[in-house]
Amino acid sequence: MVLSSQDFLDLTLDETMRSQCAETIHRYGLGSCSPRGFYGTFRPHMDLEAKIAKFLGVGEAVLYSFGVCTASSVIQALASKSDVAVVDRGVGPSIIAGLRLAKLEIRWYNHADPADAARVFAQIETEDGSTSARLTRPVRRRWLITEACFGSTGRCAPLRELVALKDHHHARMILDESFSFGAMGESGRGLIEHVGLPSSSVDVICASLENACASVGGFVAGDTGVVAYQRLMGSGYVFSASLPPYLATASLHAISRIEAEPAMVEKLHDAARRTRSALVSGDIPGMTTDADADSPVIPVKLSAGVGSGDENMLLHRIAARMRSKGFGVCVARVSPVILPSHRPPPSLRLYAHASHTADKIDKMLTVLRDAALDIL
Repeated sequence: MVLSSQDFLDLTLDETMRSQCAETIHRYGLGSCSPRGFYGTFRPHMDLEAKIAKFLGVGEAVLYSFGVCTASSVIQALASKSDVAVVDRGVGPSIIAGLRLAKLEIRWYNHADPADAARVFAQIETEDGSTSARLTRPVRRRWLITEACFGSTGRCAPLRELVALKDHHHARMILDESFSFGAMGESGRGLIEHVGLPSSSVDVICASLENACASVGGFVAGDTGVVAYQRLMGSGYVFSASLPPYLATASLHAISRIEAEPAMVEKLHDAARRTRSALVSGDIPGMTTDADADSPVIPVKLSAGVGSGDENMLLHRIAARMRSKGFGVCVARVSPVILPSHRPPPSLRLYAHASHTADKIDKMLTVLRDAALDIL
């Protein structure tokens, strides 16, 4: 039973997807060999962009070649060094890279804490309203940047509160749906659907296609003007060879399946809830999780007071025990670009899958419980 793969819907096993990819390779070749603006655009790219825009109900979408460069490229393209960004402390390396490239002012707020985000915005309002600020500098554009479902903690952004905040303070929002696109919401449309908001409530939506879609690449979706601007200014779009056409076909098939089979997404939700429930209820002694109920990302950390500084060693021993019993588990590695004060505690990184039945999950939890009792 694989628990360390981000293939939430198990689409890498989809034989129809494989055959469609093979057909695309026979027609267009293996790679594109050129950026999108220089002979690197093929029909699968345009079909996928149109599919994503229609699926999310937005004006347009633009495709990037790698998931990791998607958020960093859109931030660099749209923000400038005279802007200020209010950012959740829990964001991952792709967003952090974009913030550094844009060279804008960064104001951090506590992880998934809308009250602290409100405090930061109020501070910016006070600064921008001062006489000296009005006389010495132009009005700063404001950005609110967050992940939807956080890959490091499994928590979800308090999206309703954050959207209300950005509207009140005239900010623009960039929302990274990488771990929620195809995995959250009634029909897999992400956290925006999950909380019952329209897609138009968020200015810029970006996501990786390397998780639920089991492919490679990423996309940015939103207003037509926002997307068109990136075709000129998004460094990951302009200067990278375009996504191999067969990988665009893979994502196109994945989204079509998500759209046609919402029960597949519900199975994923059931698996996530069952796994999380055992952890938060205390069924696994010495271990817990902060993940939200429908999050497919379930980091399992040691309970408070357990480990006494040897958390990583203990978690590696538990992971090794589980692997020896046939459960693919690994200890999360934290990117060095994450500030030390922003790093989450050591954890086993579990990912829920639609194929994880109740019986499989219960067997996994039994092995985890036995390992925890023996090692902790």
